[in-house]
Amino acid sequence: MQLMLYNSVLIQGWNFIVLILTSVGLICMFVVLEIRKTAIMVQLLIAFMEIHGVSDLCFIMYFITPYRRYIKEKIFCRKKPNQVIPKQLTTTMPATVIVKPR
Repeated sequence: MQLMLYNSVLIQGWNFIVLILTSVGLICMFVVLEIRKTAIMVQLLIAFMEIHGVSDLCFIMYFITPYRRYIKEKIFCRKKPNQVIPKQLTTTMPATVIVKPR
């Protein structure tokens, strides 16, 4: 479990560096160097920053094995191979005929 968490945190860190810090750094560089006509580039960089949350969630779901198993089970509608499904007892009653007196 510790190795899974370590790998997850490592990937999350790289994800943060690549998507957030590089985007913020480039936007700051555009502002400081007063580069003109960079509105489209800034919008793309902000879009990369917004992708961070979704990609972070996907990395967590992939690198933590119990989460990955649960997602696979739900997507492919599988049940655990060693799962015992108890049989429900059904009760039946004989048909009774009620005869009303005349």
